[in-house]
Amino acid sequence: MIFSNFDRSVSLDAPVSDYDGTPLAGAGFLAQLYGGPTPDSLRAVSSPTTFADAGYFSGGRQTIMNVAMGNMAFVQVHAWDASQASTFEAAVQLGRRTGTSELFLVWTGGDG
Repeated sequence: MIFSNFDRSVSLDAPVSDYDGTPLAGAGFLAQLYGGPTPDSLRAVSSPTTFADAGYFSGGRQTIMNVAMGNMAFVQVHAWDASQASTFEAAVQLGRRTGTSELFLVWTGGDG
């Protein structure tokens, strides 16, 4: 799948904002894709990617290794303040700023 929150071809425009409505931007914030066959089996799928501009990220094509191609996968985006922790899990453990998207389903395989 393509790990991005903006794609005009499919009318995707979902910028990520901080708690006060400010769009996340720059290397100070990271987004990472988590996925799995069930909501309880999510694990990191991608390397963290920075927010390029005004709440948008583009982490490229990703493969959810624990879901067979052509099946449905549960996915979620995790975001955090990279100046406070190097991983999402560390940020959570330290009580730092973190956020997660809603859980959603995607088909695996094909053109992403």
